[in-house]
Amino acid sequence: MNRRDTKHSWAAALAAMVLTGLLATACGGGSSPGAPAAGGSSTAGGSTRAQAALSYAGCMRAHGVPDFPDPDAEGNFNLPSGPDSSQETAANQVCNHLLDTGTQLNAAQTQHALGQLVKYAQCMRAHGVPNFPDPQLTTGGIGVPGGFTFEVAGRNLDQKSPQYQAAARACQSLATHAKELGMRSAMRDTVSGPRDARRWTAAWAVVLFLAAGGVAAWRAGVLGPDDAPVAASGDAPPPATAMVTRQDLSASTPVTATLGYAGSYPVTGRGDGTLTWLPSAGQVIGEGQALYRVDNGSPVMLLYGGVPDWRPMATGDTGADVSQLNHDLVRLGYANNADVSALGWDYYSWDTEYGVRRLEEHLGVSSPPGWLTLGQVVFEPGALRVSQVTGSLGGQASGPVLNATSTRHVVTISLDAAQQAEVTPGDKVTVTLPDGAITPGVISRVGRVATSSGGSGGNGGGATIPVTVTLDRPAVAGSLDQAPVTVNITTGSARNALTVPVGALLAQSSGGYAVEVVDAAGTRRLVPVQAGPVFDDADGLVQVTGALTPGERVVVPAT
Repeated sequence: MNRRDTKHSWAAALAAMVLTGLLATACGGGSSPGAPAAGGSSTAGGSTRAQAALSYAGCMRAHGVPDFPDPDAEGNFNLPSGPDSSQETAANQVCNHLLDTGTQLNAAQTQHALGQLVKYAQCMRAHGVPNFPDPQLTTGGIGVPGGFTFEVAGRNLDQKSPQYQAAARACQSLATHAKELGMRSAMRDTVSGPRDARRWTAAWAVVLFLAAGGVAAWRAGVLGPDDAPVAASGDAPPPATAMVTRQDLSASTPVTATLGYAGSYPVTGRGDGTLTWLPSAGQVIGEGQALYRVDNGSPVMLLYGGVPDWRPMATGDTGADVSQLNHDLVRLGYANNADVSALGWDYYSWDTEYGVRRLEEHLGVSSPPGWLTLGQVVFEPGALRVSQVTGSLGGQASGPVLNATSTRHVVTISLDAAQQAEVTPGDKVTVTLPDGAITPGVISRVGRVATSSGGSGGNGGGATIPVTVTLDRPAVAGSLDQAPVTVNITTGSARNALTVPVGALLAQSSGGYAVEVVDAAGTRRLVPVQAGPVFDDADGLVQVTGALTPGERVVVPAT
């Protein structure tokens, strides 16, 4: 690796961004060189970085580079331009590990993090960035720690383009998951220039560094360089293995959502009088019950129908509103089906009048006349759950009285518009409730018009579409309202796929992946594979293509 022509900045190579911060940069956001890396320590800023850089400088001088400079207060190195000497390269191989600071990842965590990076690359390509590379391993340069990188130089990637930004938003959940594993990130672009300089910059391209445990695992052979012979000590315990299988796989992506009640029904008083009784928030009002009362306890009744109450109704009237009134009275048992249908469902007959009297008497009205004044009933599609009482006792009955919803639980997602193609009405999903319980559901509606969001659903304020999920077992939601939940959307599936655990993937320094096969005699060999496109997060499996046979065993990280 060659030096850059100006200040060799660790802040540029380790830009102090956790992986989600990297995506924010890709979407136009900035980074903060002093922010702590994932894992809680101030890995890329403050004294930790500076102390690590100082130790590295001392090591370089002790290993044959006597003029190697100390870092500045921020842990950055000022190095002269020109190619790296063989002595510097050799010293760096000895000393580079001193730059690895931060969260320690064991082998299993490192492999899982690698799986997330593979999925991130595949996600970016699937969302319109076909040249986005797979992650590769790097041993690190002079003053720069090693780890996994996305080498994007020469790939004609415009991170400022709307297409790239939309892809980064769509794949952000994968980045967030990698962050939780202790990943830290920086940006890297390898370009041609004077002396074939390799330039590191925090403003272009992508590089992802695992913390010390991840790089140490690679150096110890957990992630194995290309075609390296696998030599095991005679005293070493046998490796952990898993079986290569053929099975159906499904991949899912978690998205944040809100569990609430479907529909919004504002109730506005249409008649005269004074409000003398109001329901409480959360109360459910059913067909034939009083929504509220006016004056001396006269009820305003909830009846079912799609046509709003728009006029007084009395004997001799006809219309769709009369028809739904008759159906209400028959369902409630206050009118006879045969008698009403004989005269016509849309006709206000004496049977209708008699049914109205019985209904009002049941609600406490003395000597009701049998006809209805405007505002005496409220027609809605079904039972209402009071969400907010807007009227007040003693206030006028003509005006807003309450807001209500249906009694049916639904989950609403503000889905990034870039993910619209991944969901279709009828798709099966799972919903994780606030208490951790998981319940099945189905996508019942996908909006077609994107709107600008203020960040709902974790999409960072980009364009979103509304998606509705219906629960298969609504009772499990109890009385939750406006509760945060997670919906796992199925984004891919494969039948009879050749599969291995994600942890079996070995990133190769020249690009691509391999798995380590162990035969019955204990002989181990590397087999190149192509990973994906389907990952099964629930079981930790990945679809692979390569010279593997179901029943063979592959090495996986010890747990």
